[in-house]
Amino acid sequence: MTLVSKFVKIEPIFGLLAGQNGTTNPGNILVDLGQENFNLANEILLINGKDKVNYWNSDYANDIAGTDGQQMHPFIKRNENVTSYCTDIFRSIWMTYTHDDNIYGVTTFHYELPPEVFALPDSYAPNQGFCVEGKTDLNKPGIYPCPPGAGVLNISPAEPMNAPVYISQPHFLHADSLYRDAYTGLSEPNKTIHGTWARLEPITGFIFGAAKRVQYNFLMKRSNLVPEMNKLPKTTHLPVFWYEITVDVDRFSAYKWRATIGLI
Repeated sequence: MTLVSKFVKIEPIFGLLAGQNGTTNPGNILVDLGQENFNLANEILLINGKDKVNYWNSDYANDIAGTDGQQMHPFIKRNENVTSYCTDIFRSIWMTYTHDDNIYGVTTFHYELPPEVFALPDSYAPNQGFCVEGKTDLNKPGIYPCPPGAGVLNISPAEPMNAPVYISQPHFLHADSLYRDAYTGLSEPNKTIHGTWARLEPITGFIFGAAKRVQYNFLMKRSNLVPEMNKLPKTTHLPVFWYEITVDVDRFSAYKWRATIGLI
């Protein structure tokens, strides 16, 4: 370990979700109250005084856009996307409307994370900005290699541990089959249990239900220095774990909404 530390910076604390349960992550957030334009209500303006991050290779990729995901602007329309900035994957994402849901008598709009969010640039050109080899290449011009298939995002340029971390949806939902085919034991992805979605009450923009699901994968390469690793494919994306955060409004809260804001 001493020999390795002379050539590679090793963080004293290793944790993929380090700081996520503290109040210091992501920092001080300045939010638009929507006084001049209600469509901008709850939009993040600055995080720690900055309106962009510097991990990626384009203004689109670095832009801090959307809310923090807890509440959207009021008077949402079905034909609009909803956007939020996700601190654990260091970028903004968007969701698209799919259908209406009725929750205890309250009509909500159901939104889902579309495949385009983690698509390759050949099918969604703006994602070229997320194709970054590493922090040392951020100031160099040019186009950098993307992952071998759609459905994953290389967050190693932003990951503070300098680890080769690639995120996806659980069981590689909406990802190219090459990732899932490399392993046994992964079930067929199902957007109901593996997807990210939100149910929004359109008048207030309140979240009446949501599921955020992220899978962490490590890029593994064949190595002759470790006998067990010389049997690996040349490269493989090893699923390590996935986590989810789910919320649902309870019956009493839904009835309370119907008896107050719903009546108005």
